[in-house]
Amino acid sequence: MEEQALDGGCVLTGPAQLVRVNALTGAARGQWRALKATLSPQVISALSAETPVVVVPENATVTIQGSGPAVVLAGPASRVRYCEVYQATVAGSPTLIAAGPASHVDWTVVNAGKDPNKTRVNYVRVARDAQVTWRVGELTTGQDHVVLKADLVGAGAHVALSVAALAGQLSQQRITADITHQVPATTATIAQYGVVLTAGQLNFDTTGRIVAGAHQAAMTQQSKVLLMTPQGTGTVNPQLLIDEDDVTAAHAASIGRLAADQLFYLQSRGLSRQQIVRLIARGFLRPVIDQVENAAVRQTLQALIERRVTADAVG
Repeated sequence: MEEQALDGGCVLTGPAQLVRVNALTGAARGQWRALKATLSPQVISALSAETPVVVVPENATVTIQGSGPAVVLAGPASRVRYCEVYQATVAGSPTLIAAGPASHVDWTVVNAGKDPNKTRVNYVRVARDAQVTWRVGELTTGQDHVVLKADLVGAGAHVALSVAALAGQLSQQRITADITHQVPATTATIAQYGVVLTAGQLNFDTTGRIVAGAHQAAMTQQSKVLLMTPQGTGTVNPQLLIDEDDVTAAHAASIGRLAADQLFYLQSRGLSRQQIVRLIARGFLRPVIDQVENAAVRQTLQALIERRVTADAVG
């Protein structure tokens, strides 16, 4: 299949077009306007008329790899696999996806860099019968706030969001997941797993919204944080904001520490503290790691976790 080099070092494979916002026409322009109407002024201000946009035609299959682009418009019944990997400075502009009717979007973000803007927004708008599988690996070393937001705007829309976060000694991470069911018969799941090494800090803020009239919507949340030392801190703030009776909604949250007797037992079997932390952190985050379909990205995520644990585990 034909490959195209995009801004930010991305490679696009498949029958899609790279255009600018001010050059969009037809259905893609309407899709962009609907997407833009849901954005906050702060997110809009981070965009420009020169923002690169990938337009995926109806029924097309497309793969995007790299550290961009900023906007993806997935046409009806299209299939998009989008992988973003950041190992240096994170691009300041938000990543935005419009999942058209009956489209399938597989979206993986691995972030081991730093965002100079401190807050980074990832957003997806999900149309009728569209399916979005969304995996996020957050391994930043700075003080970052990541916003993961989805709006389900068509009946049958579905989002499955999974987050693996690792906070080291210099990390102060806040991850905000916010999914809104705007119409009936929509489903969403949020599963978050976080490991805090040494004196790191990790906060999961999770909100599921079901508006009035969105009957037969279903939302589940699960957030787990494991603290590897007494110096590490973590919080989990789950919320369900429901204005409709005929729905299914549930959330679960837990924060725990590596028990001293467990650590002693494993050390008595000849494992070093670093080996123990590496094994436990990798196992705790594995539910997300194993979901990454792209083998190269999965191996990169595993290697970055190993590197971070090796650097930060001794505490």
